[in-house]
Amino acid sequence: MRASWEPAEQLTAAKVEAVRLRCPALTSLTLHSCTIDVTRVRLSLFPRSLLHLHLHSCALVNQGNPSSRAATSSPFHSIKRHLPPLATLTFNHAD
Repeated sequence: MRASWEPAEQLTAAKVEAVRLRCPALTSLTLHSCTIDVTRVRLSLFPRSLLHLHLHSCALVNQGNPSSRAATSSPFHSIKRHLPPLATLTFNHAD
């Protein structure tokens, strides 16, 4: 795992919020090859209208203690509350 990421690779809360504000009826979002700091980019920032969220070759960083089994430690813990209509969530990793 890399210790640092290029700024262009990082998905910021401001970018996600801008998408939500500019595209309030967005139903599908695909993110490619970006780094998502789950302590800063929360599901509540994404458009609530999303039906499909695809993360292709994205790295989720700062996920907390990997030995923790608490369901609330998952970045997707409250996904249905923040993205109620979401039908599809996919993760793909290109080798």
